[in-house]
Formats: sequence, structure tokens, C-alpha cells
Amino acid sequence: MKPHKEDEKNQRQLPQKKLDELQKLIDSGKVEVEPDTNGLQELYDESETVVLLTSAQLKKLRVELKDLFLRDQEKVLKKLKSIVIDDSRKYDDVILLINRLTRFKNLSLKGTIPFEASEREFRSISEAILHAINTMEAEHLKSNKS
Repeated sequence: MKPHKEDEKNQRQLPQKKLDELQKLIDSGKVEVEPDTNGLQELYDESETVVLLTSAQLKKLRVELKDLFLRDQEKVLKKLKSIVIDDSRKYDDVILLINRLTRFKNLSLKGTIPFEASEREFRSISEAILHAINTMEAEHLKSNKS
């Protein structure tokens, strides 16, 4: 079976040398694997989060973020904020979505948005969050820079 183009692209983003370096860190005991509260697996060292950037893991991360999205949109945005590189356009998008959702919730609680407009805005925010998850690529995620 021929690999999907997205799989080929993501595999090119993390060369075998980088995978070997990450495996050495794991084997040396300098990095520990800990499940977070949402069941996502992340690697930690003293300086920053290391996320293995294989295509399969990226797909799994997207699925887990979508599952979390069904339960709590705020939590999924906080999770995205914690795993996306701080000085990236994707991070800025996540910050804007957090702000938009917070503002929407505040206005909804005050009752200042008509029901139909509220439904449209909620659907629009939901679509934007899903778009952020679906367009997340390996280069958007925090990783060890050796």
C-alpha cells in the first residue's frame, strides 16, 4: 500500500537522526514519560516538553484533542497552548481563540447576545478550534532543539 502524502510529509519533518537522539534521551533516563491528566503521552526534561513528531503520533494527538474538545473546549485550547511553540503563528491563533471563547462566554452569561447570533458564534468558534487541531503540524509543536 502506498503511504498517504500527509504521512510522507510528517515523516520528512523528523529525520531518523532526530528519532535516534530522542530514543537515546529516553534510554539514558534523562527524559521520563508521564501521562498527563488527559491521557496524552508527553516526554519531559528539565528545559521543555519533547513531543515525538511521527505521523502516527500526530494523528493520535489530533484524535485525543478532538475527544477532549467534545468534553470541554476551554481545556482543549489550554492543552493546545501548552504544546504549541510560543513564538509561532499557530500559538497566536490559539491565544485568539481563547480570547474569543472567553469573551463569548462572558457575553452569553450577561444575556447580551440574541440566541440566533449566539448559536452562530458558538458554531463558528467550534469550527475554528477544530480547524486549529486539523491543521496542526509537527513543526507547530514544542520539541527538543539539539
